Amino acid sequence: MTNNALLERLMGNGPKEDLTSPTSSLPGNPANTRPTVIVEDEATTIRVVSIKYKIYTFVLILLMISIGFNYYPKLKRNYDNTTQQITSFSQEISRLKAEQEELKNDQATMTKIIEEKGEFESCLNENDVNTCVKLFKEWTGEEDEEKMTTCLSKRKQEQEKDGRRDPNLERESNEEKRECTNFLAVLEKGISVPVSYSQLHSLYSKNMIIDEKRILRNLNEYLIQNKFEMGLESRNGSIRSIHIGDPITEDEKGVFFSVPISFTIVFNNQDNLISFVHNVEKKLIEEEADRILYKIQTISYDIIDGGKEQTSTLELTAYYYYNPNEVLEENGDNDNSDDTSEED
Repeated sequence: MTNNALLERLMGNGPKEDLTSPTSSLPGNPANTRPTVIVEDEATTIRVVSIKYKIYTFVLILLMISIGFNYYPKLKRNYDNTTQQITSFSQEISRLKAEQEELKNDQATMTKIIEEKGEFESCLNENDVNTCVKLFKEWTGEEDEEKMTTCLSKRKQEQEKDGRRDPNLERESNEEKRECTNFLAVLEKGISVPVSYSQLHSLYSKNMIIDEKRILRNLNEYLIQNKFEMGLESRNGSIRSIHIGDPITEDEKGVFFSVPISFTIVFNNQDNLISFVHNVEKKLIEEEADRILYKIQTISYDIIDGGKEQTSTLELTAYYYYNPNEVLEENGDNDNSDDTSEED
């Protein structure tokens, strides 16, 4: 290059490069160096950002795994406990609904028993056939009125014919007797609930754990009564000794109790024993306050020598309930008596 040409280039008077020329974008052209650097920087930045996001994602996954290992068992236990509580609440609600329905039914049954107590007394104490038929139909669902009437009439004649069995009935076949006896036993079992409810009462006593005087009066004045010819009242046995045990709680709420009773009694014959058992299981005492619900546990009696006098040992269980109203009334009476004495 000559000196003139060099001076022209330095002074800017030389030929200028045409940037729009196709040759400017060739790889060998120095003008293409800057764009290549920019592209490489952007690719590097993208790779760096991608790696950073991968690291963040990995750290986040590790954090979630750590939280899962630390808190999942606790959450699982809480979930299981909550599920169990919900199940328990559902069962308790179902149980309470069932108890409520049962209480409603029991209340309706008790109301019905109270309304029909006169009919039960007439059936059990007086052997009124028509009344017994009505009660059996109502409480057992038995519809064979003719059979009920026939069997009840025969039993009434057998029990009340001068206090002894009717000879005409003795000639009746054993099969017919057995059939009637079993038939009436099923019917009487069907009314056992109202009969037991009618006999169940309180044995509260302010001076003793239970009212033993009422038990003794019940045994001596009612259970050993017997009817013979001429309608005269007599005794079916003679009590020689008696022992009353300690009360036993029969339910969790402490409402129902039982007390064991054992005694020795002399029966003149088997008929007197049957009379005593009938009084215990089926008879309703006229005075409701003197009624006691018993269950015969054991009887020592020789049936082979049923026509002779025998001394038997009986074990009964008396059932009763605790009535808090009696305690409240007694406390109220005591308070009133104390106030009166203070005023005096």
